[in-house]
Amino acid sequence: LSTIAWSFATAERRDPTVFNTLAEEIKANAVKMKTQEISNTLWAFAKSRSVDIDLFDALGHTAVTEPMIWMFKSQELSNTVWAFATVGVQHPVLFTKIEAAVIQKRYDMVPQNIANILWSYAKLQVIPHSNMFPVLLEVAAGKLVQYKRQELSTVIWATAQVCPDQAEFFGVATRLCCQRLKEFSPNAVANLTRDLSNVATTAPGAFRQILFEGVRRLSQFDPGALCILLQGALAATSNPAISAEAPELWEHVSAICSHLLPRIHRLRTAELQ
Repeated sequence: LSTIAWSFATAERRDPTVFNTLAEEIKANAVKMKTQEISNTLWAFAKSRSVDIDLFDALGHTAVTEPMIWMFKSQELSNTVWAFATVGVQHPVLFTKIEAAVIQKRYDMVPQNIANILWSYAKLQVIPHSNMFPVLLEVAAGKLVQYKRQELSTVIWATAQVCPDQAEFFGVATRLCCQRLKEFSPNAVANLTRDLSNVATTAPGAFRQILFEGVRRLSQFDPGALCILLQGALAATSNPAISAEAPELWEHVSAICSHLLPRIHRLRTAELQ
């Protein structure tokens, strides 16, 4: 059953009838499922946007049954929390149990695993009961050069949401982003600026360089991205960790405003607010 669901999701075939039928069968047999079947099923339903809360609850309950949770591989843990976060379903007991399993398996995790796990907790606004975030960030910091651009952005966003006081990590990450700015689209630069604007950091100069890159590329930004860039630039001016760069930050704020003003009629109401 899990293989059928996985196959449909991988082929991007969204068939409500098939997924509804599978959901009923899987719920009836949830207690018999193995870790890979659980994670593949959850991933498939999330990927297909087939939200069956009872199904997610049943599979989550099976997953936390001892000693099942310790049998999950790193990829399976990642897929499981990603699925819950993608469809917006909470399962506090499962997420608490997974923290311990993640910490135990942290050295086995590839960048995508770590990025997905951190994103999932941040997306669902689950406050970890352990030191999972600092532990994973320590592992990530030593291998950030291996992270793809999207994975790097994801880890930065999630960490900014959950533990913005991780100055050492943000310092390492910001310097690396400076070295790889060519990989960032205008929207990605805007989001990166916003995400880094309110965090502690050991690299305020690197943040300024990222903002400067955004200003250099202003003509490539759509109005929405310009608003995000401006939001990040303004927030940074009052961030104690970046305050030494304030004079140049204000110059960049002025440049963004000057570029945005003639385009203000193109902004949506939410962007104006």
